[in-house]
Amino acid sequence: MKKLIVGLLAAFLMTTGLAAFTTGSATAACPYTGCAPTSTDVSGPTSADPGDRVTYTAEADVANGGRAATPKGTFVFTLKGVKGKAKGSYFSQSKAVGGGTKRFTTPKLQRGKYAVTIRFVKKKNSAFSNSVDKLTLTVK
Repeated sequence: MKKLIVGLLAAFLMTTGLAAFTTGSATAACPYTGCAPTSTDVSGPTSADPGDRVTYTAEADVANGGRAATPKGTFVFTLKGVKGKAKGSYFSQSKAVGGGTKRFTTPKLQRGKYAVTIRFVKKKNSAFSNSVDKLTLTVK
């Protein structure tokens, strides 16, 4: 009964403008209004020979040419074998980024297919959003 009375009182106060209620919805994703979306780009070869080491370049920019600021955070490079002798193999590396590009070099590769993923993870309380880019590497 108390909840019903409190609920009716709260509804009355809100409709008359005497009280305002707010909720803490999804502010963990972006602590600011109008966060800038980012775009992560990975460039490098999509095929290689067995025993090769492959270098990839990652870059994070503001998507759609938004703000003039540079996103700050961390790149997480992941190489995961998905087919052939590569299946089940896994390599991951992280590097902080405060602008510009970062390079990642794989270990020596065996035959098979690999999923290459670069994630941009924004700094805590940043006005930017996270982003990801993927490609497939085939070692013949």
